[in-house]
Amino acid sequence: MNRLFICPLWNLHSLIGVAPDIMALMITRFERHLNIIISLVVIGFFTHDIYGDYLEGEAATSHFYAELTIVILLIGLVAYQLEKIFSTSNKLSAANKTIKSLRGEIAIAIDQQLAEWGLTPSEKEVAWLMIKGFAFKEIANFRSVTEKTIHQQAAVVYKKSGVSGRHELISGFLEDFVSTSA
Repeated sequence: MNRLFICPLWNLHSLIGVAPDIMALMITRFERHLNIIISLVVIGFFTHDIYGDYLEGEAATSHFYAELTIVILLIGLVAYQLEKIFSTSNKLSAANKTIKSLRGEIAIAIDQQLAEWGLTPSEKEVAWLMIKGFAFKEIANFRSVTEKTIHQQAAVVYKKSGVSGRHELISGFLEDFVSTSA
């Protein structure tokens, strides 16, 4: 199980009944930073207390070693959290680059398919807007034409692409990208 962030002060996922992996995705950047700040404050408090105990000659007590252990563990947890934050940020950055690249490749593939169907520039634009999920009324407003014109252009797109409607048009592009693992 991959936990992105561990909260040293409280165990949020068990308090609200959410799986740790899902909880990790739900924790916002602010909460992660707040968690680290609170941990650093607790570390500062215990360090100050340990220093005071040391000055008072209580360095050999179990209380002193318990507080020292807590500080060492908290420092380790903060270091672990920081490492996970930086690691996750790097992974997210790499994923965003991959998505951006794939977006361009998908757009090229769709554009090529629309060109193979021999669509006019207007039909191509209507097809793109339908693929993006816009309603006919919205497409008509974007293109400053009547909704009837969009319906006619959509019918031509369906005919040239060999599909019976919008859903089939869109699913034709999606089926290449969605794998079924049954």
